[in-house]
Amino acid sequence: MTQAATVLFNIGATKAGTTWLYRYLGAHPDCHLRSVKELHYFDALDRDDCDWQIERFTKMRDASSSAKASADYQALIDLLGREGEDSDGYLAYLNDGRDGQNLVADTTPAYALLSSDRFAKMAAIAPDVRFIYILRDPVSRFWSHVRMKAGRRDLDAASVQKWSNRIFWRVARGQKFQ
Repeated sequence: MTQAATVLFNIGATKAGTTWLYRYLGAHPDCHLRSVKELHYFDALDRDDCDWQIERFTKMRDASSSAKASADYQALIDLLGREGEDSDGYLAYLNDGRDGQNLVADTTPAYALLSSDRFAKMAAIAPDVRFIYILRDPVSRFWSHVRMKAGRRDLDAASVQKWSNRIFWRVARGQKFQ
């Protein structure tokens, strides 16, 4: 029988580097990661919004052009649709397709907002559980997020800069981040 893999939780602030670490680990031969980056399993349980996550993942599954991603989304939908917490099912999801790799991981930045009680439960789901919490300079992270939001508007570089400034001033006046 294959030895249990180390379970890694990759947590952090938005725009702090969790996607980079997900891609880096996903390319490493000793790591097994599912094609869905942000699983939102534990925060969905704690906020009692599994139905909302299922709806969101269903849309993502339907929009996916990858058979592997569609299957991974469906397995996650099935897991979230179960009644109550299912740590064994969660671990089975992380390990599905694992071929002897030493590490499986869940990269969900939103876990940063979970309670210390939830972290203790997460730490107890396997014999070897690790947490990485990625931080970034707040000003640098904020500007990166602003540029990302402005860049989604599919504009030329000068217009992206104008939208970035507009977003910054909205936030500075206490208005909604858009």
